[in-house]
Amino acid sequence: MVVQHTALSTCLLLCEGVGKLEDMENILQVVPMLSQCLSREDDECARKACLCFCRVIENFTRAGGGKM
Repeated sequence: MVVQHTALSTCLLLCEGVGKLEDMENILQVVPMLSQCLSREDDECARKACLCFCRVIENFTRAGGGKM
């Protein structure tokens, strides 16, 4: 579990810097892994996966002036 928490923490930090169209390919590659984390019994993994999705959405919304 520690490795998974560390990986999700790293992903969370990386999601902070996304928001450009060029980032979309990398984001789409991790969506299946993040989606799987949502159904895990470990609440902390699910929470971090949700935060990753939220950060990506927030950053793309900001970058697009609120338009998606």
